Amino acid sequence: MKKSIFFISLILTIIISFAAGYFIGQTPLIDKEKIVQQTKEEIKNRLIEAKIINPEPEQILSLSGTVKEVGENYIVVVPSMRQNPFGDIFPGMVKILTNEGTKIEKWTLKSPEEYEKEKEQDSSPYNKEVAQLNDLCSDYFMILARSENDIKGLNEFIATEINFSVENPFEEIL
Repeated sequence: MKKSIFFISLILTIIISFAAGYFIGQTPLIDKEKIVQQTKEEIKNRLIEAKIINPEPEQILSLSGTVKEVGENYIVVVPSMRQNPFGDIFPGMVKILTNEGTKIEKWTLKSPEEYEKEKEQDSSPYNKEVAQLNDLCSDYFMILARSENDIKGLNEFIATEINFSVENPFEEIL
């Protein structure tokens, strides 16, 4: 009788110990996400101090990219600069909203002769003309959109100025 009570107590102790160990093992004692984030920040700061990478800007006021969709009062753009080595600056696509105050210009490349002739007066290699949002229609338009407010990390923003080029810089390669 004493042996059976001893074995039952021993088996119950073992079962309870394993169960307690299992549940204690399930709760992390250290926060892995926090350690990973701290390590990333430390590496990032060391790379910035060593001038291997530039610090992330505190605010971003303009965005360049490729037009993917044009609506009545918006443009969807794939940003040229989306990431730094430690995270996203912009999401995969950004919606640029326009209003009556948004200035839209179409830029066309000047001919080499025209540029040489006007070089002293105007240093820009582009002819600039007022345009409408519906002038945009293709995947290869490169645009530059500016805002008065910080747009870093935003999915959409209202542009104060939009400049776009109708030339495909890769047209000769394609």
